[in-house]
Amino acid sequence: MGEMKFCRIIFFTVLLLVFPMVHSLEESIFTRGTICNVQERVARGCSREGRQSSFSACFDECRRYINCMGVSIDKNTGKCFIHEMCVSKSMCTTPDTQHTFYSKYCVHGNWNHNTRKCDCLYGTYGSRCDKAFKNCNDLIAAAEYTQGYQFVYVDPRQDGNWYKIRCFLSAKYVNIIAMWNKGDLPVNRTWNEYINGFQNDDDENIWIGLKAWHALSTYANCNFLMVGLVFDNDSQIYRWYHNFVIDNELKNYSFTFRSSLENRRGTLPGDYLAGDCMSAIHNVAFSTWDKDNDGNDDINCASWVGYGWWHPGGCDNPCNFMNWGLENWSSMPSHRRFSMLGVDMAAAASRIKEFTAYLECPG
Repeated sequence: MGEMKFCRIIFFTVLLLVFPMVHSLEESIFTRGTICNVQERVARGCSREGRQSSFSACFDECRRYINCMGVSIDKNTGKCFIHEMCVSKSMCTTPDTQHTFYSKYCVHGNWNHNTRKCDCLYGTYGSRCDKAFKNCNDLIAAAEYTQGYQFVYVDPRQDGNWYKIRCFLSAKYVNIIAMWNKGDLPVNRTWNEYINGFQNDDDENIWIGLKAWHALSTYANCNFLMVGLVFDNDSQIYRWYHNFVIDNELKNYSFTFRSSLENRRGTLPGDYLAGDCMSAIHNVAFSTWDKDNDGNDDINCASWVGYGWWHPGGCDNPCNFMNWGLENWSSMPSHRRFSMLGVDMAAAASRIKEFTAYLECPG
């Protein structure tokens, strides 16, 4: 009797030791990945609960089932789900955080049963959707682009923090639109709005957001900034700022750069120069009406001029990217009638088509 009891103890002890090993072994066949809208997939018949109760059996079921693309564990219930290859492509961009997903084929995507390839989600590419775009240049490396403007999700730090940005791709240029203002973009925004970015519904007026600026300039080699004006005859004046960086939130997204260079395209409608508009904001923190970082105790510059920017303490900002086209420049008070790139806005506003700021990521 004692020997039988002892054998039972040994049996269950071995079982407890072996089960995690089996579980780990089964999981090692798979790769941690991303799944979206599990309940929606269940409703469509693309996912179901595993037939077996144990995790290891659930993984084994997927491994043996040719149409299984992966397994997920519901964090709330502990139930295991089998996810099958669906013909329709999922267009979701937000992972289902309730499920821990293990992919059999596609790390960040869904298996397409028709093409026998992975349909990658948001900013990922590769045969297993296991590579993430750091910046717009990766679109070319992945051969997943068309010339012109397009939105893409990027992960500059490769740490799972995604940003939706707009890229411009041509045979000669690959740029990220950091700011695009055609004159009808409301700009008297909050600190959080300037951090996270905003745009008009038509996608023609964009502020990329300080978080994205910081991540791209710091971690994705996007250290070339071009600011400029486009006139109604499509001529342009612009200035490049080399080795520029937007710092993190602890430093209030301060702006720094090393050098600048003037350039122009086309026949300008006036004798304009691409003046050094950004030097005055070197090492200056960003300010908004609800977060005053300008160092001036007497006045909030962002409230005074009506837009968030890297406002120097004296509020003498030689740049006006944001607040134009909303009022008659000739009737503006002097503190709001700033020139941008050497242009007298009172005289030129009617000829200006748009303000732009592009990022370039060489290498």
